[in-house]
Amino acid sequence: MENLRAIYSSAVKKEILLISYYFPPEKGAAAHRIFRLAQLLQQQGYQVRVWCPLPNYPTGQVFEAYQNRFWVREQVDGILVERFWIWPNQSKSLVKRIVASTSFVFSLSMALLFRAYPKQVFIQCPPMPIAWVGVFLGRLRRKEILLNISDLWPSVGVELGVLQPQSLAVRWSEKAMRWCYRKVPIVFGQSAEIVSAVAKDAPQTQVVLYRNLPFYQNNKPQPITANQPLKVFYAGLFGVAQGVADLMENCSFTDIDMEVHLYGAGAESSQMAAFLKNNPNPKIHLHGLLPHDQIVEAVSGCHLALIPLVKPLYGSVPSKIFEWAQMGIPCVYMGGGEGEQIVQHYELGWTIEPKNYKALEALLKELSVQKETDWNVQRNQIWERAQQHLTLESQWQQWQQEGIF
Repeated sequence: MENLRAIYSSAVKKEILLISYYFPPEKGAAAHRIFRLAQLLQQQGYQVRVWCPLPNYPTGQVFEAYQNRFWVREQVDGILVERFWIWPNQSKSLVKRIVASTSFVFSLSMALLFRAYPKQVFIQCPPMPIAWVGVFLGRLRRKEILLNISDLWPSVGVELGVLQPQSLAVRWSEKAMRWCYRKVPIVFGQSAEIVSAVAKDAPQTQVVLYRNLPFYQNNKPQPITANQPLKVFYAGLFGVAQGVADLMENCSFTDIDMEVHLYGAGAESSQMAAFLKNNPNPKIHLHGLLPHDQIVEAVSGCHLALIPLVKPLYGSVPSKIFEWAQMGIPCVYMGGGEGEQIVQHYELGWTIEPKNYKALEALLKELSVQKETDWNVQRNQIWERAQQHLTLESQWQQWQQEGIF
């Protein structure tokens, strides 16, 4: 009888539901994190299902192929994906963003209450309401909930100034998140700081480090060729936390032989476009949003990646650190905190304090005369360190050693 129970339990655990506010064809770290996890679980023999909203990020508009649809069921790379209705919005207004996430929470709640789904459920948070509803209703249905925390909300909102400290909303949200941490068997955190914070709030819960690492890439970095300007790029969200608009407005790069290429979209897109229209700068190229594979191809021959934050955010580690390291591209990290420690520890590039634009321009001027042979040696060294220490496969092996999944 015990053997039969063990076989049944193993079979149940081979099915898993992933719930996320973001999923391809959307762009960004959160969408790719869940997609990579889904692919990895599928490779390990799991039957993976995904529940997410109709794709709308980062434009704030439901993508054309999904418009006028209430529910979509499709296969993405062999993964069963169900997309639910949402009233999308990418405004800087916190109220409008809450309304948008709440609309998906309503759709998700109906599914969690009345649909059949696997015993094991992995929930990506933020947004916070998805965690609250997912944990509460999942427990009601006697599911095994695994909670992934990629940012420590509401504290990140307080640090960014979009939430008032000690406000009723913040205090209530903190209590709700602590309740979630304590009611699930495992919480994943994308940084050591998140792991530490959750462990303090929920000492009885197993807390596991889950860095947003890419799959192993066997291709060596594309060599830098001679006789070209220093090519620097940023690829990601044009949001309040990143401060790319502020960087662009405060750095002219006038006396440096270089190009700056900006790929992405977000709440600051219109501000950036308006600034360049009124202040033309031939060295800054605003490309907007491109498919991920096209961005990878476009930046593979660039010298440097920029990874800025407006200030150190406790628990936040930009995933681009790992992605560009996998390609052998050194970065200039301007975010402080744990991300800075990672860049320094693995020697992935240079670190500058947030918003220190004079130091940035001084560094870029110095690097603009570095020989291509030096660049290529550095790129190969970064790539080798990334293959050894910073791959999703190595993280999965660590999880298995700890008895997870």
